[in-house]
Amino acid sequence: MEALLYNRSGSPAPCDFCGTPISDLGLGFHDHIKTSEGCSAQYEAWLERIKQDHPEGD
Repeated sequence: MEALLYNRSGSPAPCDFCGTPISDLGLGFHDHIKTSEGCSAQYEAWLERIKQDHPEGD
């Protein structure tokens, strides 16, 4: 059984893009993004928006 992280309400912490419970919001999230095509595409689009808002990494 995987350990799940929980948010303040006591519910498992979900993926921001699909709602799937994530076992670890660090490495677990990274692994989830790599294995979920839909989440991967949304994550890449989100990163691009961040880069546009902060072009010099500010």
